[in-house]
Amino acid sequence: MPSLIINYLLLGAIALIWGSQFAFTELAIASLPPLTIAAGRIFVGALTVTLLAYCFSKKENDPAQKTSLNLYLTYFIISLFEAVLPFFLVAYGQQHVDGSIAAILLGTIPIFTLLFAAIFVSGKNLNLLSIVSILCGFMGIIILIVPGLQEGWNATIIGQLAILGAAISFSISLILLKKLPTTIPPLVSVRNILLIACIPMVLLCLFIDQPWNLTFTSSSLLGIFVLGAFCAGIVYLMYMILILRTDPTFASLTNYLVPPVGVMIGVFFMDEKLEYHHILALIIIFIALIINQLPKKT
Repeated sequence: MPSLIINYLLLGAIALIWGSQFAFTELAIASLPPLTIAAGRIFVGALTVTLLAYCFSKKENDPAQKTSLNLYLTYFIISLFEAVLPFFLVAYGQQHVDGSIAAILLGTIPIFTLLFAAIFVSGKNLNLLSIVSILCGFMGIIILIVPGLQEGWNATIIGQLAILGAAISFSISLILLKKLPTTIPPLVSVRNILLIACIPMVLLCLFIDQPWNLTFTSSSLLGIFVLGAFCAGIVYLMYMILILRTDPTFASLTNYLVPPVGVMIGVFFMDEKLEYHHILALIIIFIALIINQLPKKT
């Protein structure tokens, strides 16, 4: 029983960390541009994961893999879809939409992953349940976005599409991660991905935003620190511990929890308001996630 309680506490903590990222992004964007937030998140996350990998991961067994150009190219491509693009797009999108809406839209990541896996991964075919799950997911997206089109092509729609682009980017990265050698510890892979992502993001931040001219408030610094150290760092270690203690299926329950946690934090702590079509979209996307997890006959 104590072991079961620990597993559920880990599950809840992971959902809370990932679900709170939208609130901390709002703290950061109050005074900082999206590029600086994304660069800071990646930089702090890279430092955090590097420390965690040093403390908890075994050394790579195959030295040749560390110097493989193909492996570094794979890391670079994954870093674009796992960190560079989505971290910027989420920060950019939340300039125009509430964190609760961002949480709902990012809840579609498993749906897009299912679709892209069927298209690009050999042996992954869609069956009836998969098709229903994808259709439900897209129905939820339409219900969430279409009502705003009545007011024309405005900043809110652009923000929603930016966050939807982040969800697509994350789903592509999940597929690309399968191409990494299984001999490399996952925490080391995350470290390498974030360190490589640091290079273009920090350079772009220095060149475009010129952070020495920005005003860093205590709340914006807190937002960047939490986004990097916890949402892009410590949570990965917790997730891997949860998988080791249980299995990937149990750990994937975070897919259900992150959207409602993000919505509740936005409503109760950030004074955000949900309209009826937002709630309906959340329910439909939640149903799509449940269908996605149902046993599938091949």
